Amino acid sequence: MKKSGNGNDSRWILRYHPAVLHKDIPTLDALSARRIQKTIEMRLSSNPLLYGAPLRGVLLRLFKLRVSDWRIVYEISPPYIDILLIGHRKDAYARLRRRYNL
Repeated sequence: MKKSGNGNDSRWILRYHPAVLHKDIPTLDALSARRIQKTIEMRLSSNPLLYGAPLRGVLLRLFKLRVSDWRIVYEISPPYIDILLIGHRKDAYARLRRRYNL
């Protein structure tokens, strides 16, 4: 996982799954990419429990963060936030299940 810091003394360290960096982010249009990046930096890195919502069923240990029609799926393992998928709401969870064989 690639680590990303925001330069301050935040207690959360962001880590991106390689598939997010090589598959998910490059498929985003420029406006959506900027909005998602800003949301990750402002909300997710500050308080992932406050802004995210827990998933259900097989995905119980994961959380989602909504950015318009896009979903950021992540796992919290203090002090890390592992970003596992960034995808459109219509197929984000099906892609997540395929990616991790759930």
